[in-house]
Amino acid sequence: MSRYWRRPREAGRPRQRGEEGRAMEPTGGRRCGPRRMPRHLLRWRRIRTRVLRWTMTVGTLLSLTALAAVGPGRVPPAAAATPAAGLRPSDPGFPLQWGLANEGQAVFGQPGTPGADVGVLDAWILTRGAPTVTVAVIDSGVQLDHPDLEGAFWTNAAEAAGRPGRDDDGNRYVDDVHGFDFVHRDATLFDPADGEEHGTHIAGIIAARADNGEGVAGVAPGVKIMVLKVFDGRGETDTATVIEAIRYARRMGARIVNMSWGAPGPVDPALCRVIAQSPMLFVAAAGNEAQDLDVAPFYPASCEAPNLLAVAAAENRGLLPVFSNYGLEAVDVAAPGWSVLSTLPTRDEPAGTGQEPDPIPRQPGLGRGTYGWMHGTSMATPFVTAAAALAASRYPWLTPEQLAQQVLSTAQPLPGLEGWVGTGAMVSAGNAVWAEAVAPPPFRDVTAGMALYDEILRAARLGLAQGYSATRFAPDEPVTRHQFAKLIVGAVERATRRPLPDRPPDGTPAPDFPDVDERDGNLGPYVLKAAVAGWIQGYPDGTFRPQRPITRQEAAIVVARALGLGEAPNPFVDVAGRFAGTVGAVARAGIMQGVRVRGVRYFYPHRSITRAEAAAVALRAHDAHPQGAAAR
Repeated sequence: MSRYWRRPREAGRPRQRGEEGRAMEPTGGRRCGPRRMPRHLLRWRRIRTRVLRWTMTVGTLLSLTALAAVGPGRVPPAAAATPAAGLRPSDPGFPLQWGLANEGQAVFGQPGTPGADVGVLDAWILTRGAPTVTVAVIDSGVQLDHPDLEGAFWTNAAEAAGRPGRDDDGNRYVDDVHGFDFVHRDATLFDPADGEEHGTHIAGIIAARADNGEGVAGVAPGVKIMVLKVFDGRGETDTATVIEAIRYARRMGARIVNMSWGAPGPVDPALCRVIAQSPMLFVAAAGNEAQDLDVAPFYPASCEAPNLLAVAAAENRGLLPVFSNYGLEAVDVAAPGWSVLSTLPTRDEPAGTGQEPDPIPRQPGLGRGTYGWMHGTSMATPFVTAAAALAASRYPWLTPEQLAQQVLSTAQPLPGLEGWVGTGAMVSAGNAVWAEAVAPPPFRDVTAGMALYDEILRAARLGLAQGYSATRFAPDEPVTRHQFAKLIVGAVERATRRPLPDRPPDGTPAPDFPDVDERDGNLGPYVLKAAVAGWIQGYPDGTFRPQRPITRQEAAIVVARALGLGEAPNPFVDVAGRFAGTVGAVARAGIMQGVRVRGVRYFYPHRSITRAEAAAVALRAHDAHPQGAAAR
């Protein structure tokens, strides 16, 4: 539980199920009751997900007929006018994912409230998640070969390159390539005989691949999932197993831990202690008992730890569903947890386990994989986890506590959540990545008093520029052509809150530079966008030469084209030729000033622009853009 953005409880406020502002329970829902055990025998249950039993009828849900009419990669005309419409993925199930983009579409007959979502289309303008951000899913295991989760998993490089049956990296776990099964003590991360769909559904909410023409899209499709299986075929585990999984996640570099499970008190204090002492952000489900956790704690969501977020569910009207636990002090934020479409195992065979399979409604026609609908705080939790992962991708220096603050302070207030959770708000991935973060830790090579000190720090705070590490910025190193393309594209996209196109609008072929690899530090897409916009060009031989340092004059030309500055008188004695007026326009805009020596202004046009200068130029270009200036 994190103590951020708390609102005092209204004096004498009644807590009645079904009161105005809270959704009534749908027919056929079920809820697990409290289960208390002696502390030394405490075992954890996977939160029994509330299953949707209703029949999908024509007109109640956005039908497959409607999807076919829209077609993969196309959006309804009403949606095409939204600012981030260009980021809509080709996944056929995306129009059904109200939690990602709620435009009022009906889900199982219930119309939604437009905007009651996590704002992924806004977030994706800046990031879809960095592969360096690892999310540990401590749950029932995940089907690794699900077609919509291909490439979504963290990889232990030492074990992947090692010999089967050996502990190649010396961490005491054998063949833990993508995680570990702490129940069966092996690397089999999904057991069809367990009949467990829970973990696969959660993994899809976080990181299902986007724009692959298959299934659904995750909130943070670029991050990596570390699979840590702790639940047996009965959906149970114990504290010792969970703690071992947490310690594994910490040792192997996970940044965020998703915990869509729990049990009513009492709690083993060892679990809360290991959470509080771990340098990771933990996100925990509040539970599905319709109880006030300020009165009846539910663990681990009720653990006192500044690096833990407790999550309630919200439905498509922005209200708290009747099954969700709540609490102004104990629960931090809400997220979509009602009628959530995500990945399901294609093999789920609980025969012989004594466990009845959950009657989860499947959604056919979305591709080669299996997909279905579930709801509960188990589903809400990965939305918050993924939003935090996007914020961590954008601002990699944030501590777990700062990451929690970034998520909570940017959540979207909704009237239907006021009085139920501490923030009175739904998590917003879009706000979390667009809002300025706390200042990064001081770079050891960027000191107060040096030239461009303030600009470097603000550019970093906005996510326009990053250091090589948490302490090294390398301000005097030259900037390459593809690095500068990323800086300027990022500055303009942040100012306009719109993605730049990566293909010409007239349908002509996009520039194709043979020496630009889209996997090259994720810089290739920025080169393509800058080239399509006409800001930067390749060489006569068709190459781009991305690693070549960009000169100050070349940088000025790119900025002038990006901002449409035109020409102005040139004040510099060392600039001449066809681009003198362009350099003059950039100087008049206050973006690049040069230096004055004995009353004479020099620009040094053929000198490579440094990282410090480039950060300042990107920041000033952002501020000089009409929309960037208006947003300040």
